[in-house]
Amino acid sequence: MGPNSTDLKEKTEACDACEGLKREVLILNERSRVYRNVLITSSVGFTVVLGVFIGVLKW
Repeated sequence: MGPNSTDLKEKTEACDACEGLKREVLILNERSRVYRNVLITSSVGFTVVLGVFIGVLKW
């Protein structure tokens, strides 16, 4: 139990922290994609509904 075991423990903890951060980044990227898709879909839907509404008013 010398400096090497402490060094190994620190490296293991750093690796675990790094893996945790990688998982969090992947989760946040997926969530960001979902929010972006919802925003795009909502915008397209709103535009279509607005176009139909304006078309009905002009008719």
